[in-house]
Amino acid sequence: MGIEFLAIHSFPFMMLIGSAHPPNEQGEKCRPAAFWGLFCLYFIMAAKMGGLLAVLTFAGLTVSTYLGYLLRRTSPGAIGQLSMRWAMSFLIFMITASATRMSEEVGEWPDHERVLYFGMSYFLVLGLLELSGFYHSRPVLALIEKYRSQGKNS
Repeated sequence: MGIEFLAIHSFPFMMLIGSAHPPNEQGEKCRPAAFWGLFCLYFIMAAKMGGLLAVLTFAGLTVSTYLGYLLRRTSPGAIGQLSMRWAMSFLIFMITASATRMSEEVGEWPDHERVLYFGMSYFLVLGLLELSGFYHSRPVLALIEKYRSQGKNS
């Protein structure tokens, strides 16, 4: 679950940099270095959590958590949906950890008796959210469009 927490937070930062359109040539030259630098940093962090298996787990969890975004990343409002997915993943992670009475010390989680219930509940809620079409519902799309249009006006 520590690796999932890393996946929740790392992917949006990498995608924001990866999909950015810098206003000048120098920014465009720096963008790949920033993206690959973060990519390496997060994979090193995952490796420190448990070696090659942790890196593979990190890659799998990142793809499974953000698959909906990856399949639609070229659509209008994709960054808004990425932000919404990040917020919901983080919120569900915290609510589920509280509901399953997980320890506040994440280092204790591997030995925690309720970590299985936490993981099962967390991924079930994420899956149901994805199946429900929440990220493509009218209220969410309207919210994304509202913030997108505000960004264009500033």
